[in-house]
Amino acid sequence: MDFKLIFGLLATILSIFAFLPYIRDIFKNKTKPHLYSWLVWSIIQSVGVLAMIKGGAEFGSWGLAIGCLFCILIFFLSFKYGTKNITKIDTILLLATLITIVIWLREEDPLWSVILITIIDLLGFIPTYRKTYLAPDTETLDIYVLDVFSYGAAIVAIASYSLATTLYVGSLVLTNLVMVIIVLRRRSQSLIQKKYEG
Repeated sequence: MDFKLIFGLLATILSIFAFLPYIRDIFKNKTKPHLYSWLVWSIIQSVGVLAMIKGGAEFGSWGLAIGCLFCILIFFLSFKYGTKNITKIDTILLLATLITIVIWLREEDPLWSVILITIIDLLGFIPTYRKTYLAPDTETLDIYVLDVFSYGAAIVAIASYSLATTLYVGSLVLTNLVMVIIVLRRRSQSLIQKKYEG
């Protein structure tokens, strides 16, 4: 079996297993997704997958394609189950992100397109970073841990390496890793605080 195909399948399987606990926890009212983040991720992953396929990523785009479908589902679930902790800064970031998306969609240079999508993804993460810093128990850690490995496998599965095919997926590894660090650190601090208060 082709080496790239194996990692493409691994990325896809990890992506599925990353999202299932998240959706389970949404229905249990444990996880409160941020509507703005999931809107941004739904848009950029949809276009990002198409760009990766066009750029020759082949098997490397499979996991991202599955993730895209889950992002859209979670976006719709966010209307009912999402966090109500949405600030003016979140709204300003969303507007900035949407403006950047319009610029990105008009960009014809594949490299600049990937750079813009990477910036947009980071902007989309900021409301979730803020919410999670304040309330670390409103996120399911599993999704971010598994996404680090899923996107890592997707990088290995990419058929044709270039900045255009790897920058965005590489940034997803980093942004999800930052999320893992925020959740673990804030939960640890919360436990220490409860210990002292008890």
